[in-house]
Amino acid sequence: MWRTKSNHVLDVTKRLADGSFLSVIYPSTKDRRHKSGGIKVRVVEYTLDGGDDDDTTYRLLTTILDHKIASAAELAALYKERWEIESAFDELKTHQRSAPVVLRSKMPDGVLQEAHGYLCVHLAIRWLMHSVALGADADPDRISFTRTLRVARRTAASHPGSSPQTLDDAHRQVTSELLFELLPSRRHRTNPRVVKRKMSNCGVKRPEHRSLGTSPSPEIRVLSA
Repeated sequence: MWRTKSNHVLDVTKRLADGSFLSVIYPSTKDRRHKSGGIKVRVVEYTLDGGDDDDTTYRLLTTILDHKIASAAELAALYKERWEIESAFDELKTHQRSAPVVLRSKMPDGVLQEAHGYLCVHLAIRWLMHSVALGADADPDRISFTRTLRVARRTAASHPGSSPQTLDDAHRQVTSELLFELLPSRRHRTNPRVVKRKMSNCGVKRPEHRSLGTSPSPEIRVLSA
């Protein structure tokens, strides 16, 4: 899923029940003219009621063509959390890797193998956070990655080759420890398209823009024909 310009010319091939519609995009103007090499996409259009840009229309393209799998409202709500990929990079590069650790292999195949294992560990830690939050009906964002990492390292070192019963006990202990102290709820984030100096087409940054990060999250309103 990615964002495109609101004035991007997209023909409606089918309007869906959730307000989104199916269309086709082409690699070039020539391909569009000859209707060749097209890729089917689903288009989601929405605005933010109560936000800083009430009059801005956001348009997303996705390869998820079935609106029953992911509705327009769900995709719009998910898109605003795209910045969280930076948190994942921080988890991988700063906390999980730690400063002294580097890839040891000197051969391409070995580097790929180490990187793959490194990502598998990150996925396993994130899966643990998700399963604990799901069982407690809590927001996964409120479970600390660094605390989960420390618990996983300690448990792996103290329970090598353990029986299933021992591992179940360890999992219950880990769950209790991760839920003991949750992180505060994440504040709403916003980045107004303004600058400190009038050097572009963006509006000038003003004092009221500094408080937008603490304001209530604007309501998503999906547009439909």
